[in-house]
Amino acid sequence: MLAELVSALPEERRRGVELRFSDALAQVEIGLGPDRPPLGSAEAYFALKVPCPFLEDEACSIHADRPTTCREYLVTSAPQACATLNAGLDFLRLPLSLSQCLAQVAGRALGTAPAWVALTYALAWAREHGAEGNREFDSRQLISWLGEALAGQGHPAGLG
Repeated sequence: MLAELVSALPEERRRGVELRFSDALAQVEIGLGPDRPPLGSAEAYFALKVPCPFLEDEACSIHADRPTTCREYLVTSAPQACATLNAGLDFLRLPLSLSQCLAQVAGRALGTAPAWVALTYALAWAREHGAEGNREFDSRQLISWLGEALAGQGHPAGLG
């Protein structure tokens, strides 16, 4: 979805976003090594302090289309406090993590373990795995698995 969003941007803006993605990816590869796969520890990734490629003028440039995990990160403290992961941060804790539930559903549908792809790898991952993004699944099965994932976090599958 993010790759499609970027490709639909006006050319000048798209080039800027793609350049920021390239710069961010280079920073991650310097910090974590070029052979490191795009899956892994959020703490190690966050410790690199790589700015989000969608950050423009200190704000999210894709706020309406941001990933689920970004929607769940509800920080209420001053921006300066975001320099370290959770140290001194005030944020709202959600009763469940929809992004974790969706990762479980995706892993189940793809026959893999639940995993995440660091945002800096999103465009490269989409290029390399485009066919996976275009696969079709039985929506009833996906909803059933989502209900199971939600129930596994202690919430009724019906959410209501």
